Amino acid sequence: MEIRSARTDEMENVRDFYFRLITDAKDMKYQPAWKKAVYPSDILITDSIKNGELYVVPVDDEEFEYMGAMIINREYNFDYSDVEWTVKAGKDEIAVIHLLGVAVPFQGQGVASFMVDEAKKIAREKGAKVIRLDVLNTNLPAHQLYQKAGFAYVDSLREPYEDGQLSDFLLYEYAL
Repeated sequence: MEIRSARTDEMENVRDFYFRLITDAKDMKYQPAWKKAVYPSDILITDSIKNGELYVVPVDDEEFEYMGAMIINREYNFDYSDVEWTVKAGKDEIAVIHLLGVAVPFQGQGVASFMVDEAKKIAREKGAKVIRLDVLNTNLPAHQLYQKAGFAYVDSLREPYEDGQLSDFLLYEYAL
């Protein structure tokens, strides 16, 4: 497996990856709570690619272009200022993982673990001291993934999700 930055000419392919993941996972017990064209939005995908923050795991497959995709940047989904993080870091010393997704046929094959390991390397290369993220409390596979990868639970927040409904999120961090 390899990971690389998505190219600007891949915006539609990346969007299609996320849309297909949303569709393919709709009947699964654990599914992303993402909504097509809302989260991720075309603007988020385009800006993340343009800024070199969107990463893909390509696959040589007739049906799929990518096994997985994710965004790594310094932006929080919510106001984390009141959170008692264990690692003290300025905004330029933080990496945040967003939209880590694996295409349904490749789930359970170590792709997500590979992506988290690569996120650690990428964050270090960009000078981060810590990786932080939030996960919906109902996303058990994501909690297990991050805990197995050494992320520590820090706190929880009740915030509006993309659909405006209040949701519970668990916050994790990984010291680099």
